[in-house]
Amino acid sequence: MTAGVVDTVSEDEPAAGHARRTHRVGGRKIRVPAVLSDVKGIPVYSGKIKPSDLLAVYDVKQFSAEELDWYQRKLFEKKARDVQAYLERCPISVIPALLVGVGAESIFAHTDGQDFGTLSVPRVQKSIRVIDGQHRVAGFQLIADELSVLESRARLDPVVEEPARERREFMRHILDSPIPITAVDISGAIKAAEGKRAAHFKNQSLTQDEAERVIFFILNKTQKGLNPSLRDQLAYRIWFSGIRGIPAIEEEEWRPYATRLVEDLNRHESPLKGLIAEAAASPGMARRVRLSSFVTSLRDLFDIPEFFDKETEQRDEKFRESQHEKELKYLREYWTVLRYLFPDAFQDTARHLLLRTLAVYALNGLAADVFKWALPQGKTPTKERVKELVGPLAGFDWTRDKSPIKAFGGERGATEAHRLLLTRLADSGSSEAVQSLNDLDSRGT
Repeated sequence: MTAGVVDTVSEDEPAAGHARRTHRVGGRKIRVPAVLSDVKGIPVYSGKIKPSDLLAVYDVKQFSAEELDWYQRKLFEKKARDVQAYLERCPISVIPALLVGVGAESIFAHTDGQDFGTLSVPRVQKSIRVIDGQHRVAGFQLIADELSVLESRARLDPVVEEPARERREFMRHILDSPIPITAVDISGAIKAAEGKRAAHFKNQSLTQDEAERVIFFILNKTQKGLNPSLRDQLAYRIWFSGIRGIPAIEEEEWRPYATRLVEDLNRHESPLKGLIAEAAASPGMARRVRLSSFVTSLRDLFDIPEFFDKETEQRDEKFRESQHEKELKYLREYWTVLRYLFPDAFQDTARHLLLRTLAVYALNGLAADVFKWALPQGKTPTKERVKELVGPLAGFDWTRDKSPIKAFGGERGATEAHRLLLTRLADSGSSEAVQSLNDLDSRGT
């Protein structure tokens, strides 16, 4: 037998429905065949467990005003629902191993050689403590809760609930499909920690909570969140591979299309080539706008139906490519005009603010205005038309020391910078800019 994870075996079948149990079931155990590892003297078991079994016995030491021995952050309902949607809809719904703690009442018995055996966990609530993965467990819990409701309805009125049978079977399949789990013997962890305690604390016994809190803190202190630009660039490639069912991407379906645009502007012939900091940008790019920020700054443009069709996902490939080329052409020409008006800001980016995040937000907000100003004429604005509309901005000071936006900051600062640009155009006689200023005021921004 090779090392690895093996199947969960329950000594009893779970009761109808998979809603979380809150009562003690004496004498019964969840048997998890597992591989034993010795991590600096601490027993660690690698196995897999059915979510339906886990939900019967798990606990999370979550923060609350009443609970002082907490170490987990507050559960975010949206993250739990994202996990639920991922489990139900994504064809590659792989769940990383949960990291949990088990106490002395969980017994490991060798069955095959030195490292293989069975971890017997009492089927009692709180016998498994989730250290890392509470949102994954919460996603399964949402599925179990819904299944419990559907099964109750089916028992009350089988005819009415017959159409829901397929969904019930699908949810049971999810809850009965084993997931990987790594269980730390917390009594072993406590013993290992005792040797590293300050002398004046040695007369106090360490608790399971305290040992788990150490593991939780180290994991979350050393893990680094996903770089926002990398997140966008990965999401773009996932989306354009055709994989669907990932809520974090689908809730902002426009972003992969916007990311594709920004990458093209940064990598191919355009006035912005090499000027946007992508995920792998060198430290020298740090003061320029990040790709993720540039993508977000295009939101107003993507809200214009004539720029981005909300039904793009349902359109054919020819339509999508044509739309991309139209969008790319407009942004390339718009930023070409800006480069013509402010050549120094593009040549000496260190001394100018034009390619910093706040200015890019303001300028791409203006790009949405300019696009809408041309709509009555029924066509995308040409480079000549863009130059005509934004030409009065020539002479605007973008230098770090003297620019009127030098002290602006945050989202509100970006809005005020946008307003400042529109005001300058309105003062030059642009009736379109006056209308856009009124629109900003009506939105309360």
